[in-house]
Formats: sequence, structure tokens, C-alpha cells
Amino acid sequence: MKVFYLVIMLIQITHLSVFKKAEEYLNKGDYSQAEILFQKVLVSDPNYVPALKGLAEVKIRLNKLEEARALLKKASEIKPDDIGIMITLADVYSWLGDYDRSIALYKDAIEQDSTNLAALKGIARVLRWASRYEESIHYYLRVLQKEPDDLDALLGIARSYALFKNFERALSWVNKALEKYPDNPDALKTKADILTWANHFKEAEHVYKKLLKIQPNSHDVYQGLGNLYKWWGKYSESIRAYEEANRLKPNDPDILLSIAQVALKVGKYSLAKKYAEKLQKLEPNNSQAMSILQSISHGKGIDFRDIVENFVEPLIIFITLFSLALYFYQKRDILRRRHPYLWTITRFVLPFLLVLIAVIQVLMRIRNSMFSDLTFELIEILTFLMLLIGIILIFWYTRFQSPSQQRVVLAIGAHPDDIELGCGGTLAKFKDMGYKVFGIVMTTGEEGLVNSGKSGQRIKEAKLGAKILGLDNLWVYNFKDTELSKFINKMKNEIEKKINEVGADLIITQSPYDTHQDHKAVFEATKIAARGPKTLICYEDVSTEPQFVPNYFVDITDYIDDKIQAIKSHRTQRGKSYMNPENIRGRAAHRGLQVGVKFAEAFICVKFVSK
Repeated sequence: MKVFYLVIMLIQITHLSVFKKAEEYLNKGDYSQAEILFQKVLVSDPNYVPALKGLAEVKIRLNKLEEARALLKKASEIKPDDIGIMITLADVYSWLGDYDRSIALYKDAIEQDSTNLAALKGIARVLRWASRYEESIHYYLRVLQKEPDDLDALLGIARSYALFKNFERALSWVNKALEKYPDNPDALKTKADILTWANHFKEAEHVYKKLLKIQPNSHDVYQGLGNLYKWWGKYSESIRAYEEANRLKPNDPDILLSIAQVALKVGKYSLAKKYAEKLQKLEPNNSQAMSILQSISHGKGIDFRDIVENFVEPLIIFITLFSLALYFYQKRDILRRRHPYLWTITRFVLPFLLVLIAVIQVLMRIRNSMFSDLTFELIEILTFLMLLIGIILIFWYTRFQSPSQQRVVLAIGAHPDDIELGCGGTLAKFKDMGYKVFGIVMTTGEEGLVNSGKSGQRIKEAKLGAKILGLDNLWVYNFKDTELSKFINKMKNEIEKKINEVGADLIITQSPYDTHQDHKAVFEATKIAARGPKTLICYEDVSTEPQFVPNYFVDITDYIDDKIQAIKSHRTQRGKSYMNPENIRGRAAHRGLQVGVKFAEAFICVKFVSK
């Protein structure tokens, strides 16, 4: 007999050891190991109630409610008066939707212990789920008689009144809870939900935003925010909130269904299909998922709105921003010469605004819903407005004129550096004023080099100088350097062709008062080619004679640096004294002194035609 009792005691000790280990695994969340150990105990003793309760808890946490119900029912048959088993079994029945059995079990527990808070709160909750709101409130009040600050009871009463459509009393109860628990997430969530049900959308949004600061990674909060925006009619924000909830809880069927339904409602068929298919994989027989997919497949058409929002709109914005950036880059030299405030706008403010708009467009497509509010929309509108003002300022200061007001300028020189030396500042200024500006050089300047084989280098220098001044085009001819007087008629023909080709009405050429025979020849050819209603003016060069008495001046104070920079591009000529920047500034200062400005270029006006 003693041996028998000893064996039983050893079995009990073993049971207890395995049971405790199973409980440890359960508390750690290792449900598979806990399940194995609880079952091991039950193999040895099928009626061991603690193991039945423990295994039932594992099944509950794994959402295997039917299995949990069977285990708890067996435990209750063994211990029919165990209140804990009654309450847990009542919970399981309520989760299975069998409210009547759940309520009956809660009442049995309350009969045994009328002050048991778990039973009182449980029956109140199930009565609310069963739409028996007055009875639910009755039991919650019984909880508050025992525990006046019980948060579950305060919020339960608030929800019952809200479901009863008495939103005023519901809010008064939830506000009582918030007075005692100001930053409690459950209290804030309840208030946000009640405000949503009462159509106080703006207030509800404010509470949700506060809640997101406390629980930034709560899928439940994002799901509630998605519901709010859906009922508010803000479907894009609703989808973004639901998608954030889905990111935090990827396999929640309710969230997947919500996204698919809202996407279908607003015509985003590809998005609706994506989430409906995800839901169908989780629940192959889900009728709502199948209904959504059937609606899409039965001729809902191409998702044009989705295509426009996700592809066309960003493409248009990108092209617009790129075009503006390219335009500002092309006009950088013009803008640099303007007012210093405009230079600051162009150099720093406008690029910042362009980048900001691009960032906003990206954020609008990837941001989570806590940013999808009116503030974000206002930032975007304000940024676009600032950009528009900046662009208008740029257009104003660059003085773009209509084609009827534009003049077309053709500057002519004998050698690659003549135009820059004679009228470089004027050409840059005319370009800024919106004129079309072209240039012709009659020779490659080969005699200006020790090695005539380098004449191609002078053409490159001329092209670079023209680019610095902003010329629309420059043509370099190959007439014989130092012998242009032999080709006056041919040069006249070429100049005349270009005048007609570009529609030039302002011709700038070299002066007849010049010691260089090529310069005189260019003047003679141009004078004939520019016959008719064309303005003809002559610039001075380094070889201009004293007889050159100017009667027309152009203020180039803001363009002297451009002139010098263009002249510097002629690197093969930099050893010559007249290419020295100080000499260039000195001549421009002398002409400026004659007319009361800092720097000027001087011309003889041969004929002037007003336009």
C-alpha cells in the first residue's frame, strides 16, 4: 500500500513539474511548446482541471475557440462550481457569437458571487454586443458602485449610450473617464469612435491625431482613422490610413476588406483587386471578396483615375519642374545681372521651392495617414503659390516681350574677337531685353596666329564668346584674313542673306573710321546689305581712328563683366595689350564719363529706324 501511494505521489510531482513548465511557455508566448506539455499532462491524467484550463487558454490565444470551448466544458463538468471556468467559458461563447449561453453562464457566476467584477463586466459587454443596451448599462453601473474609477465600466457605459444613439450622454461618460485617465489610449479611442459615429469628424480627427502620438504603431488606431475618413468622404486619406493599418497587421481580414471596398467605391480598381485577392487567399470562401472581384471583372473598365493619380500627374509635375529648372539655368547669367534680391530668389529660394514641391509629391504617395490632413494640403498650396510668385517675378525682371515688340539684332565683325571688343556689352544687354541677337564673323582670323593651322581654335573661341554673351547663333565665314576688300560684294551677299533669314532690323557693324582695311571692308559690305528700313550703327574697335565721333551710347554698367569674360574666351589673343581687362574697363569708363554713367559703349548711328 505504501508503494502505491508513493507511486501516486511521484506521478503528481511529475505532473506538477510538467504543468509548471507548460505555464512558463504559455506566459512566454511559446504556445506550441505549452500545448505539447499540457497535452502530456492530460495523457497521464485526462481530468486534471488546471491542465484543461491551461490548454484551453492556449487554444484561445491561437483563436481555436471551438477547441477551447470543448476543453472548458469538460473542466466545468468536473468542477461545476468553479467561477473562473464559468467566466472563461462565457467569454468563449461570446466570441463565438452565442450570446444567450454566454449571458446564462455569467448570470450563474454572479449568483455565486454578486460582486465578481469580471463576471459583471463580462455580462455587460456581451449584453452590449447583443444590442441590449439598457441591461448593459445596468451591470456597468453595478461595477461602478464597487469600483467608481473602473475604466472598463466607464467606457462600456459610454459605448452603450453611443450605440443607443445617445451621443451626448456617451460623450459625458467618456469625458469622465478622460478626467481620471487623460492620456489613456482606450479612453481616447472610445471618444474618437463616438465622435465619428456622431458625425463630428473634425473633432474625431483631432483625437485620433493625439492618439497617434501616444500609439504611433497601433493598427487599431489607423483602422479607426480609416473608418473616420471613409464616413467623412475623404476616401484617399481613408485608403492611406487603412494601408498603414495593413502594414502593421498584414493579415487582418477586416482591414483588407475595408481597403478593397473603399478603393472600389472611388474607382481604383487595381488597388481594390489587389487587396480583395489578398483577402481571398486568407479566406477562400469570403463572399465579400468574391463580390468585389466579380464587380471588377464584369466590365468596370480601366482604372483611369488610378493611372492619372499615380503616373500621369507625377509625370506632368516632373516635366514642369524640370522645364522650370532648365529655364532658370539657361537664364542664370541674365538673372545674375538683375536686382540682388532677384538673384537671391533665383539662386536659393526657387530651387528650394522646386525641391520642396518634389518632396511633397513623393510624401503624398508614401506618407502614412497621420500626415494626410489639412495642414499638409495647405503646405502644398502655399508652396505652389510661392513658386508661382517667384516665376512671375523672374518673367517680369527678364522683360520678356511679345514678338511684335522684339527687335532682331545682327552684329558683324571681320575677325573672331571684333564683336566682343566693339559691342559685347551691348549685345548682352539687348539679349536681356528680349531681343533676338545673332552674330557674323567674316574670317577665321588665321593671320592673328603664328601657326595658321590653328585657325580652328579661333572659331571655337568665337563660339564660346558668343555663348557667354547669350547670342542665339554665330556664323563664322572663311573669307581671306587681311584681304576682305577683295570680297566686298560676296560679303554683301552673305550678310544680306542672313539679314533676310533672321529678319534683322538692327545691324551693328564696324566703323568706316578704322586703320584696319578689313574693318573698312566689312562696313562697306554691311552698308549696302542693310539698305532699306534697317537701323545701322557702327562700333569702335582697337584700331578706330580719331575721326570716330560717337552719337549713340549704350550703358553697359551691369554688363562690363560679361564683356570682359567673353573677350577672355579668346585665349590665343591674350598676349595683346588691347585684350587686357584694365584697358577694356578704361575705354568703357571713358565713354561712360561722356554720358554720365559708369561704363558705356559708343557708336556712330548711320541711320535709325524706329520700331
